[in-house]
Amino acid sequence: MKNNFSIFKENFHKTFTLIARSVFLQERTWIFNIFIPVILIFTVIFLFGRYNATYLVLPPQIMSLFLITSLFASLFMSIILIEMKYSQILQRMKMVNIDAKNLMLGIVVNTIILSICNLIISFLAVWMLCIVFKQEAFNNIWNLYYWNWIWNFTINIFLTILSVSIFLFVIDLINKKNLSKVINIILFLSIILFSDIVIPSFVTSSSKVITSLGYINVFKYISWLSLLINSFAFIDYEGGIQQIVQGNLENKMIFINSIYFCFILPIVLIPIFYYLDIKLFKWKGN
Repeated sequence: MKNNFSIFKENFHKTFTLIARSVFLQERTWIFNIFIPVILIFTVIFLFGRYNATYLVLPPQIMSLFLITSLFASLFMSIILIEMKYSQILQRMKMVNIDAKNLMLGIVVNTIILSICNLIISFLAVWMLCIVFKQEAFNNIWNLYYWNWIWNFTINIFLTILSVSIFLFVIDLINKKNLSKVINIILFLSIILFSDIVIPSFVTSSSKVITSLGYINVFKYISWLSLLINSFAFIDYEGGIQQIVQGNLENKMIFINSIYFCFILPIVLIPIFYYLDIKLFKWKGN
C-alpha cells in the first residue's frame, strides 16, 4: 500500500511531465521566451549606451535587465495555464487524482527550469549581439566575481517564484480567459517599467515621486537586490551606489541600501501567494 508521500511523488511526476510537454515542445515557447527578451535587452543596452555621455551602462544595470527573462517565463506559464483551463487537460488531470498542490508545484518547477534556460540562452545571445554591434559596455560584466553570478541565478529564481505565484493568483481571482490574460500582461509591463529593470535606476532615482512609489512595488526590492549585489554597494556603499544612480548623490533619491531588507517583503509574500494559489484554484474557467 502506497503512503501519502509516494502518491504525492507519483502525481507530481505526472503533472510535471504533462506541463513540461505542453511548454518545452512548442515553438512559440522559445520565440516568446528567447527571441523577444533578447531583442528587448539588447535594444535597451544599445539605447541607454547613447542616453547621455555622462552615463555608463554598468554591470548593475546590465544584470538587472536580465531579470526580464524570469518575468517572461512566468507570464508565459500563466498563459499556458489559462489555455489549459479552457481545454480538457486540467479535467483529465483531476480525474486521475492530481490535486491543486501537485499542479501548482509542477507549474512553479517548470517555470524555474524555463527561466534558467531563458537566462542562459538570452545572456549568450545578447553577448554575441554586443560583440557584433560593438557594444563594449557589455564587457564590464566580466569584472563580476563568481559569487556575483551565483547570486544572479538565485535572484532570478527568487523573482520567478514570486512573479509566477502572483500571475497565477490573478488567474484564480478573475477566472475569465481574456480578462485574466490582459490583466497579467498589464501587470507584466508595469513590473518591467517601474521596477528599475528596463528604465535604469540612474534615471528613476532622479524622480522622488517614482522612487517613493517603488516602496509599494515588491518587484523593485528584488531588482534592487540585484543592483546592490552587482555594484558591491553592500561592501562599499558610496562607490557602489554611484554605480547604481550615477551623478551627484544630493540630487538622487536612494531607494534602499540594505540587501537584507530586500529579502523581507518577497520572502513573506511568496508563501502567502503560493498558499492562495492552491486554495483559490479553479479547475475550469468561466
